Amino acid sequence: MNKKQSVILGICIALAIICLAFVLQSKHVMKQSFFNNHSMGQRKKNSSAKTPESSEPAPQVIEKTAEEKQAIVDVDAARMDALGLHYDYANLTLPQVVQTYMDERGIDHSNIAFSYKNTKTNEVIAMNETQPMTAGSTYKLPLNMLAVDAVKKKTLNGYSL
Repeated sequence: MNKKQSVILGICIALAIICLAFVLQSKHVMKQSFFNNHSMGQRKKNSSAKTPESSEPAPQVIEKTAEEKQAIVDVDAARMDALGLHYDYANLTLPQVVQTYMDERGIDHSNIAFSYKNTKTNEVIAMNETQPMTAGSTYKLPLNMLAVDAVKKKTLNGYSL
């Protein structure tokens, strides 16, 4: 596997891990929101005095216990195993998981940077966030690499490859 393929694979895996973290966090937030709304509804029913509605406080970062994290990992274990992703998600941060993956593939940590921001809580998870890089998505980056290779091979003709 050449270096370009390794970098593309690393970026794709990092994005998959970020998406997994986002989905897991979203599920947990939705559960919390449901239980909070349900208990708030019970409190309103029990309260006889009417109080003016206050604005909702900003959501806070939810810290899960080790048991909660492990339960989430256990639910997704079969899918992650099928993808060949065997990491200690419950005990590692997202950057640590990505770095472990990169170490397994022999990819230098300085080759990849990412930043994920939860817009509800403003929590930011990042790796090499201060390192200047050219942004690339999972669709545009491989396409751009094909175009660069075609230019190098002098096979790029007009708008077709």
